[in-house]
Amino acid sequence: MTGSPASTVLLLHGLGSSTRDWSDQVPALTLHHDVLLVDLRGHGQSDRPPGPYSIREMANDVAMLTEKLGFTGLHVVGLSMGAQVALQLALDHPAVVSTITVVNSPASMKPRRLRDKLTVLQRNLLVQVFGMRRVGQVIASRLLPGDEFIERRRIFAERWAENDPAAYRASFDAILDWDITPFLIGINQAILVIAASEDYTPLEWKKRIVELAPNATLMVVEGCRHAIPVERPEAFNAILLDFLDKHPQ
Repeated sequence: MTGSPASTVLLLHGLGSSTRDWSDQVPALTLHHDVLLVDLRGHGQSDRPPGPYSIREMANDVAMLTEKLGFTGLHVVGLSMGAQVALQLALDHPAVVSTITVVNSPASMKPRRLRDKLTVLQRNLLVQVFGMRRVGQVIASRLLPGDEFIERRRIFAERWAENDPAAYRASFDAILDWDITPFLIGINQAILVIAASEDYTPLEWKKRIVELAPNATLMVVEGCRHAIPVERPEAFNAILLDFLDKHPQ
């Protein structure tokens, strides 16, 4: 926890990540907000219990923590898997959530297309055959291509290697099993969907959130990939801070 007490922003990371990957956001946010950083189950410094996991369990974990700390009405920001947890948290524990920022996550990740099923198979084979470090190197090369990200790719792969393979697979399965589409109409908090034009999940999938949730808007970041907060931190921070300013606690 860090920052000033005007309002509190909860940051939820993506699959295989941790609180450390919000390093480009914390300084900007703490100028005007408290910031709460959480490692989701199976990640970072949090416990890595045996699977299976579910997104609902992760949301319940966060709700228990916020209740213990005495927080309500949080601005919840989630990237990918973290966005799934944010939406589930808003649905199951609405008092905890004031606003939701969904970064590059659709309302469902169930693999329906052949290419999606092949991607799942490829990811699982990489983990089993080559291990977490190699998975991290492959993902980093796709998320952050270009010479300007050489050091970030190295750090990404090193951190990815720290993941427990069983906890990673349990989290990956939880992502693929989750579908909040039928329940979006019941999420009344203001939602900002930030989507990258070059993300591996289609923009149309993210538009479904805006179509079905009663108070959702969409912002598309052109020429960017999945990890917007890392690839375009200045643009991301500006979009997020503008949204938070428009929705004070």
